[in-house]
Amino acid sequence: MAELRKTGESSYDVLVDGRTVGQVWSWHGSWAAKATDGETRHNLKSRKQALAYLEKARRRENG
Repeated sequence: MAELRKTGESSYDVLVDGRTVGQVWSWHGSWAAKATDGETRHNLKSRKQALAYLEKARRRENG
């Protein structure tokens, strides 16, 4: 399960098992997610969708 650590007004570090796996933030009504590999996805409809993107990126990274 992902844990969110607030880093700004509408931005969060995403931690899994105490390790940062990415960041999510809101910008003008949509969400963005950046994985630890640097890949970023914009125009996501919700924070939940941004977290799902990071989970997929983490699975790809771990094989």
